[in-house]
Amino acid sequence: MRNKKPLIGLLTGISLFVAPVVRAADSPGDWPLADGTLEQAVAASLPEQIHSPMWLARAGHVTEQAGLLDMQQNGGGERRKPWLTGNELHKYLGLGSLLLGGLTMLSAGAAEGGEGDEGGGENSYGGTGYDIHRTLALSATALGLGAVATGFLFHGDDIGLESGLTDPDNLHMSLGLLGTLGYVSAVSAAPGESHAGSGTVGGLSMLVAVKIAW
Repeated sequence: MRNKKPLIGLLTGISLFVAPVVRAADSPGDWPLADGTLEQAVAASLPEQIHSPMWLARAGHVTEQAGLLDMQQNGGGERRKPWLTGNELHKYLGLGSLLLGGLTMLSAGAAEGGEGDEGGGENSYGGTGYDIHRTLALSATALGLGAVATGFLFHGDDIGLESGLTDPDNLHMSLGLLGTLGYVSAVSAAPGESHAGSGTVGGLSMLVAVKIAW
């Protein structure tokens, strides 16, 4: 005998769908297709839990989470602030150059008359003290050059001759450039020639330039 279970299941499903439609249309002239009665009948035949406030709230929460996930994946929403901006890079390069320039001046005494010297004197250097002094000087000069480059790159629009040299932006630029040139001059002259003056002028100019800006 042929299995009747699929046929019975189909008839049961049809009866569950048709029954509320028939109940809604048992009045004369009130057919399922009139005035949305069919929609009401179909809605009445759905499980009660679909219309419950808890189910609707849960569905809304799921939809909200899906929207947030889509915004994160597609890069939408509020963008995070970059961890280092061009202005901050310029600032830290200038401060680093000033700090290392000061350490270079403090280490000048230890650089004189080190091991391997043949005689003393202002221009006589050698040993570990000289190596430290030279490393600090080169590092300060490199950071100074970086500060000048980023200053022109990120703040070039703030500089203009129409405002005069006393304008804070123009004064900051001029003193920062003078300080870096003083560093370069001192490094180029060392160790054979006297370079303490140019290094000191460079350090003081850098100090005033930083003070004006920050």
